Amino acid sequence: MSVGIVLVSHSVQLAQATVELIGQMQSDKPATVAIAAGSADGGFGTDTMAIMNAIEEAQSGNGVVVLTDLGSAILSTDMALEFLGYPDDVVMVGAPFVEGALAATITASNGGALADVAQQARTALDAKRRHIDGEPASGIGVVPQQPSADTIFHQLRVVNAAGLHARPAARVAHLASQYDAEITVIYQGEHAAATSAMALAGLGTQAGDLIELQASGRQASEALVALTALIESGFGED
Repeated sequence: MSVGIVLVSHSVQLAQATVELIGQMQSDKPATVAIAAGSADGGFGTDTMAIMNAIEEAQSGNGVVVLTDLGSAILSTDMALEFLGYPDDVVMVGAPFVEGALAATITASNGGALADVAQQARTALDAKRRHIDGEPASGIGVVPQQPSADTIFHQLRVVNAAGLHARPAARVAHLASQYDAEITVIYQGEHAAATSAMALAGLGTQAGDLIELQASGRQASEALVALTALIESGFGED
């Protein structure tokens, strides 16, 4: 079972729309996503008991990551965690609601551990900040590393018109997570871990762009063959 995700929102509609978006990106083994949205009387707001129930629903034994939208959602979640005795395997993450939920759920559905799921959520805005505001990258998946002696390389061109946008990036991340290898995608000097969908999408690739895959580890060769085939297929897009 995977790490569970809880979305705490003032709006049922917002939470449900986020879950619908997430559903387009997950692997064939989706993570459990529970919603605690709206007040007890059905209006806008948050409810501590609903949050506690959602945490219990999402808990499969591998931990739970909780994401919130606005300020009082944080207070309600903190109260719920207090009632639960602040369990070590339940983490409230200071992450953007939609991007954080997407990054966390993709990572969880790919089998990521609790710490990895939480960290991917925390750094979900790094790629956007880098491209829009020019801020330096600080999150997982975007920091260049010196290739090891056993690293293998392969260059290829992106085929689909929209490039490695969210859905293709999620498919690449899912496939990369299946191999015992450290895999990096490089585009115009920027590095993204192949297992980080948000970092891949943040590269901003388009049709015809040349990218490089780097891989090291026991299954590096197999991983590059599989990833190359997936990317060159165009993901079924025109």
